[in-house]
Amino acid sequence: MGYFGSKATTGLSQALIALMPPHSVYIESHLGGGALMKRKPAAVRSVGIDRDERALEAFSCDYPVELVHGCAHSFLASFPFLGPELVYSDPPYLHATRRSSQRYRFEYEEADHVALLELLKGLPCQVSASSPSERRTPAIALTRGASREGTVTSTRSALPVATLFR
Repeated sequence: MGYFGSKATTGLSQALIALMPPHSVYIESHLGGGALMKRKPAAVRSVGIDRDERALEAFSCDYPVELVHGCAHSFLASFPFLGPELVYSDPPYLHATRRSSQRYRFEYEEADHVALLELLKGLPCQVSASSPSERRTPAIALTRGASREGTVTSTRSALPVATLFR
């Protein structure tokens, strides 16, 4: 299944995976087509969250993944974090940042992005977030604590990625 916003382009998923810190629990807050989940080494526990039931039904992986149909905000706010987790968050991009007029089945407005970033800032674990362009405030600027930042270049654009360590 081709998925709008996919990280399955040549080399992009591996470049993003290379920026990930060690972890035993991996949570992808907006699974979509699951390009990273499918390509990264398995964690002890892997969780994929998406509001789009079609995306979850089409997803398959070579290792067990807990699929959660629902709101990433609610799941993350209630998850019993212990510390060895990595949350990768790549929510639907704001329409103003897109080069395409294509739409997600479940869009995010600016208020949704702000709420997600506030939630991610408070998580007691490692967080990695992607941003589609410099036109959107990078997650790194809104987060406290030590961090590592990288830019992954695809054939379409540079994708800023912030990895936040606690």
